[in-house]
Amino acid sequence: KAECADKLMGLATCLTYVQLTATARAPTPDCCSGFRQVLGTSKRCMCILVKDRDEPALGIKVNITRSMNLPSVCNIPATFSDCPKILNMSPDSKEAEIFKQYGIEHEGKNATAGGAATGTSGAKSADAAAGAGRHAVVFAVVVSALLASLFVLA
Repeated sequence: KAECADKLMGLATCLTYVQLTATARAPTPDCCSGFRQVLGTSKRCMCILVKDRDEPALGIKVNITRSMNLPSVCNIPATFSDCPKILNMSPDSKEAEIFKQYGIEHEGKNATAGGAATGTSGAKSADAAAGAGRHAVVFAVVVSALLASLFVLA
């Protein structure tokens, strides 16, 4: 976790959108750019944050729906189904379950939608799958911002 503190500071601006008590209707441009940067520089840290999403030391409540929709709202494509491999986890472990679920919801539906006949229903299916699959990613963003705050304060 300590290895990720510096890399995750760019996500602090996302808290105004993803906290349970947040009133912002959309993430700030800084939030989206910070999220894009973290994904580009340290996917491992994002994977760690998804894995450690229930860390009690975070001390903050998050709006899970908003958190999980952040990649979609920011128009940032991301996949986290390879996180168990990145983190050297057993694919059948309890910790790997969220990543497996992400793969089922996101990549499985996108492959199905991609093979469908062209039209609005295929596009809607792909959009729905992308939104659902990105939920894990958004939650990671929230956790990362929180962990980054903890490491700075510590």
